Amino acid sequence: MSAKNQSLTTRSALFQFWFILKFAGKFFWATSPSILLITIFFNSINSLVIIPNLLIDKAFIDTLVGNIGRPLTSEVIRLVIMLVIARLGLQLVRTAGRALSGYYTRLFFWRNYQRIEILVGEKYATIAVPTLEDPQFKDRYSKIEREGLNKLQRIGENYIRLPQHIVGIASSLSIFALTQPWVILVSLISLVPSVLVERWFIRRDYELDTAVAQLHRKRGLYYWYLGRTRSYLEQRILSIHKYLSSHIMHFWDQIIDRRSSLYARRRFYGFIAGISDDAVSYTFDGVFAFQALLGRITIGTTQAYIRAIGTFKQSVSDLTAAILEMYENYLYLADLVWFLELENPYFNNLGKKLPGPISRGIRFDHVWFKYPGTTDYVLKDVSFEILPRQNIAIIGKNGAGKTTLVKLLCGFYQPDKGRISVDGIEVADLNKPDYWQKLGTLFQESSEFGITAKEVISVGNVNRKIDLDKIKAMARASGIDDWIEKLPLRYDNPINRDFEKGVTPSTGQWQRLIISRTLYRDPEVLILDEPTSNVDPEAEEKIFQQILSLGKNKIIMFISHRFSTVRKADSILVLENGKVSESGTHQQLMAKNGTYARLFSLQAKSYR
Repeated sequence: MSAKNQSLTTRSALFQFWFILKFAGKFFWATSPSILLITIFFNSINSLVIIPNLLIDKAFIDTLVGNIGRPLTSEVIRLVIMLVIARLGLQLVRTAGRALSGYYTRLFFWRNYQRIEILVGEKYATIAVPTLEDPQFKDRYSKIEREGLNKLQRIGENYIRLPQHIVGIASSLSIFALTQPWVILVSLISLVPSVLVERWFIRRDYELDTAVAQLHRKRGLYYWYLGRTRSYLEQRILSIHKYLSSHIMHFWDQIIDRRSSLYARRRFYGFIAGISDDAVSYTFDGVFAFQALLGRITIGTTQAYIRAIGTFKQSVSDLTAAILEMYENYLYLADLVWFLELENPYFNNLGKKLPGPISRGIRFDHVWFKYPGTTDYVLKDVSFEILPRQNIAIIGKNGAGKTTLVKLLCGFYQPDKGRISVDGIEVADLNKPDYWQKLGTLFQESSEFGITAKEVISVGNVNRKIDLDKIKAMARASGIDDWIEKLPLRYDNPINRDFEKGVTPSTGQWQRLIISRTLYRDPEVLILDEPTSNVDPEAEEKIFQQILSLGKNKIIMFISHRFSTVRKADSILVLENGKVSESGTHQQLMAKNGTYARLFSLQAKSYR
């Protein structure tokens, strides 16, 4: 985290409020200047007509009171009719303002939510993998997901109404600023206790939200298992819905207990602080009433004063509430700013670009690596080389470091010692977006990234115009084409039951779709991590023949536990306890009669 972001939550309240105004103003203006200005104008109409409304009502009441019991002249009738029409006109202005304000406010929110959702999503997609896998980041990001976007919306709601509250205060003040200015001073003083109480509890509320962030993460995980899991069949067989819901209940109980205690204290002290405000308001009513009885002001003026001070106090109260809520949301906004300004040392888009196709290959030189926050090395002095147009298989027990090798090669992490280079250039120094264009990866955990079968495959290369013929060719290579062609909409069929005519592929079918996507990318380096773990042996044989055929001019690195596939590699690496214990061809490793030969024999025996 930058020093700037570390200090955000420790700055003065004035700085924090100014920071919100500046950040929110820039953000909303960048979204749409016209929508922002129009929304502010229509939200302020009610405040702009306060004085005309008070003066017309004063004249209306004074006319009625002054003519009670007197002959009804044509002049009085015309005056009353004119005042009624004027009041109606102002009401129509207010009604139209509310209607237009509602429309533009909704449009304002939609456009800003659209922008922030895309902004946060794109930022998340470029954050360093070590950061994403850091538990502290996950806690803070879950708070942003849960509260941050909604809090920005609340800041927007208050931001567009600030001018309305300020205009309301100015309009109300103007009616008695010269004759009874003491009213203003007393009103402002009476609000101080409420402001102080709210400000203190806002800080405590944010601190509590930080404290319960991990509880929310755990609750959210169990809710996913209960209500959103893909494994709904297994969930039913295990009959664990009560078990899962009990965990959700447990975490909610802890969260609610802590929140209700703080909220009860906040309401109690808020009530005590509000007594002074209420006492002052009703004292004003008495003062104005006595002034009227003494004949110092008219009944119409009395009514205008009472309404003006009520409007003034309401505007001040609304402005105070808006500022306090913006201050409260500032603490969440600080999290959002922290997130948006996160640096990514691994995402080097200014680094060196490979001058052309990979010509010298990939090299690991004495690489040591341990994950951040840990002390044990996952990889220990790993060295090997992959030449152009060579395919290499990596085998080893779970946890041996195979997937970690892939992460390092992709540049998601940097080695603690040693170097990883492509054509002699260290991966850390490469321009990552340019380098990643040369890679095609199939990870053990892959997402759809699309809705239809065509889209799921074509996102393998979004820089290329969708080529349906090539999509079908890659689907045939993975053996999924026949299945897709039998779907109601074929390649335009949703691969998700949430949509009409949607289907849910089996695990093996999903794997073939992802293989098709990786092949469609047509990369220089093909990295496959357990690509056919859920495919039957006969289909696996065909798929790998296709992969080797299509990748004959590529570098291929694949991780697999199936030796029928592994034996086809030009070179095989055996990883044990983070070290390369053996390397060579299938024949060479069998001749060594070491770990590879033992594992191969064990697997071959199971097929007899």
